[in-house]
Amino acid sequence: MGLEAGRWFGAIACAVLLLVVLGAGCGQQTDPRVQQLLKDASAHVSKAAEVTKSIEAFNKEWQTLITGQANPQIAARLEELLSRTKTSETASLDETIAARNDYAKAAKLPLSSSWKKYVDLRHQALDEQEKFLALELQAMDLRIKVARGEAAGEQLQTLIDLEKKIGTLEDQSAAHARRAAALHKEASDYYREQKLGG
Repeated sequence: MGLEAGRWFGAIACAVLLLVVLGAGCGQQTDPRVQQLLKDASAHVSKAAEVTKSIEAFNKEWQTLITGQANPQIAARLEELLSRTKTSETASLDETIAARNDYAKAAKLPLSSSWKKYVDLRHQALDEQEKFLALELQAMDLRIKVARGEAAGEQLQTLIDLEKKIGTLEDQSAAHARRAAALHKEASDYYREQKLGG
């Protein structure tokens, strides 16, 4: 599970970076409803970024656990670590969905063409972010199954099959993370180019 964990951590690190990059400017937008929705979206994104940053500690703790001697205590700690990380990923997903919904509401209000494009780019980026996190949660459920299976002495082939499924989910989630990062960058660049911050 070491290589798979490293790949998973890389995807999480990418998510942290793109969430930190995400901002919701309100500079030239005069409609107070739009301003409020963008402020709300920004608050949700900040919370998602905070939670996702807390997941960064996963890799260090993971490496410590998997390089130690195999014993029931390690297996229990590993399962607890995975469960704790799943809770953080779920919170990050919830905040990402809330931010995406705020952008969707803002898009339905009267906007200039430049603001409409910016809001649409952010909405698309958050949609990709949501897909990324949803796939990560599916993979996390399988990781927990593997940890329990190893502790229970599950057949090796069963564990190998689960690891393959995790790998497939990781490949899919990484693709969504890359698209989200590209869309966030495009939105940030557009925001600056159009001087939407005032």
